[in-house]
Amino acid sequence: MKIHDLIVIGAGPAGSSAARKGAELGLNVLVIDKESFPRDKPCGGGLSAAAYKELGEDLPEHLIEQKCYGMRSVYRNQIHLIESETPVAYMIRRIHFDNYLLEQALSQGAVFSQETCRAVRETSGLVEIETDKGTHYSRYCIGADGFFSPTAKSVRDPFSKAETRFCLISHPADNGHPIRQSEKPVVELDFGFIRKGYGWLFPKGEFISAGIGGEAASAKELRHVYKAFLASHNLDQAEKPQGCFIPVSNLKHELATGRIMLAGDAAGLVDSFSGEGIRNALISGRLAAEKATEAKSRDGAVQGYKSSLLKKIGNNLIWSERMTRVSSRFESLVYGRLLADERVMKRYFEILRGDRSYRSFFLMTMLELPLIILSVSIKKTGMLNRTR
Repeated sequence: MKIHDLIVIGAGPAGSSAARKGAELGLNVLVIDKESFPRDKPCGGGLSAAAYKELGEDLPEHLIEQKCYGMRSVYRNQIHLIESETPVAYMIRRIHFDNYLLEQALSQGAVFSQETCRAVRETSGLVEIETDKGTHYSRYCIGADGFFSPTAKSVRDPFSKAETRFCLISHPADNGHPIRQSEKPVVELDFGFIRKGYGWLFPKGEFISAGIGGEAASAKELRHVYKAFLASHNLDQAEKPQGCFIPVSNLKHELATGRIMLAGDAAGLVDSFSGEGIRNALISGRLAAEKATEAKSRDGAVQGYKSSLLKKIGNNLIWSERMTRVSSRFESLVYGRLLADERVMKRYFEILRGDRSYRSFFLMTMLELPLIILSVSIKKTGMLNRTR
C-alpha cells in the first residue's frame, strides 16, 4: 500500500499553491482533480495586485490579458473614473492561469491524477481518500475542492444561506466600451443592481468579462438582474452565462480536524467586499502545506492552522464583511458620495495592492467623512451651476 505524505484534492489556485509548497518542502505530493487540465472555471478573471504579489513571481506576459490602472464606478446616473499610476488588477483567464499554477506545482515534484473524490476519512493515523478510480492513503490531506467540497464533510458544517453569494458571468464582444477609452485600461464596477455585490466589466483581449455577483433570493432573480445589467450597457447576451457560488464565511467554521485541512473556497475564504477569492486561496493553500510539513515532523495531527490563518487574513475578512454591511445599509452615501472622492478611491487602491488593511481604510474614511461629503456636494453644485 503506497502512502503519500500529502494528498491535495482540487487543482485550482488553493490546491496548486498547496501542492507546490508541499513539494518544495520535500513532501511526496499527489494532486487529485475531477477535471483534466487545462480546464476553464466560471470567474471574472480579475486578479488584484495583492493577489499577484502572493504568487511570489511575475506571471509570463502571455497569461496577462490586460493590466488595469484604475476603476470606473457607476451608481445610478453617476459615473466616476479614478486612475492609478500602477496596476490595481491583472486580467487573466482561468483556463490558462490555473493550468500554469498546476504546472508550477508539478515542476517541483508533485504528481497529478484526474480522479473524482467521493469521500475522505481519517483512520489509524492516515487519511483515506476514496475516488472513482480507487482508494489512496496519505499522512495528510488538504481539501481545496471548492464550494461543494467532499472533503469539507469531514471537517465543517455546510455554509449557511447568509454565507453564500451567487454570480453569473458571460463574455460579450467588446462594443467599444468606455473602460478601454481612458489613457490606460480600467475595470468597471456597477453598484445598485444587486444586494451586497456589484456588476463588473473587465477588459479581456477581444471581449469583455461581464458579470454580476451578490445576494439573490433565487436563480430567477439573479438571471433577471443580470439581464438588466447587460442591457444597461447595450451588451448582447450572446452566450449562456455561467454561474457559481461564492462562500464568505469569514473563518467562522472549523478548517481542520486531525490530519485534514481545508483551503480556498472549501474553507469559505472569499473577500466579502471585493468578491475576490484567489488571493486568500493562494495564502491558505501555502499555509496548509506548511502546517502539514510541521505535523509530519512529529507524526501528529495538524496544529494551529486556523489560528495562523486568522493572524494572516482574519482581520481583513472581518472588516471586509463590516464594509459590506455598511455599504448595503448606506448605499447612496457609499456609492453616491465616497466613490466620487479621489482620496478615498486612491486609498482603496492601496487595499487592492495589499498595502493597506480594510480596517485602516474604514477608520480613516469615517474620520474624514464630513469633509468628503462636503467636498462632493460642492463639486456637484458646481457641475449643476455650469449646466444651467
